[in-house]
Amino acid sequence: RDRSAAAEALAEAKTALVAARRRGERWGRREARAEEAGTIRREAEAAAAASLESLRNEAAAAAAAVAEREEALTARETALSSREEAVKEREEAARALEGRAARRSAEARRQHRAARALAKEASRLRRRGLAEARSALAELQLQAGRLTQEAAAVADAAAVAGGAARGGAP
Repeated sequence: RDRSAAAEALAEAKTALVAARRRGERWGRREARAEEAGTIRREAEAAAAASLESLRNEAAAAAAAVAEREEALTARETALSSREEAVKEREEAARALEGRAARRSAEARRQHRAARALAKEASRLRRRGLAEARSALAELQLQAGRLTQEAAAVADAAAVAGGAARGGAP
């Protein structure tokens, strides 16, 4: 009986030992799986954190690129505004120059007409002056001819009178 009880106890002990071993193995496997799961979780968390950090960096780079583009667009808009203002100023200056040129051109035409009128008047006066001078010259020549005749007549009369005074013929 003792033997059979001892054998039975031994068998129970072996069974308990096997069961404990199995539980231990299961427990070990569970621990290993839990440890592996923890490792996997930590790796996944690290990968997620790295991915999140990468996404944050990409988002920051994209935001910086957008800001640069906005600054470039603002600079272009400012440059375009400056160019538009410069073009407006040039157009205003051109209009002012055109106005001045038109006024100068009108003044030049007026002065040209006046100069032509003066030239015509001078030519008319010159012709009239020449005609008057010729007329005066002809009149002076006639007067000179008359005076010459009169002088000759006076000289003849003086000669006759001188000859008569001397007593005889001239």
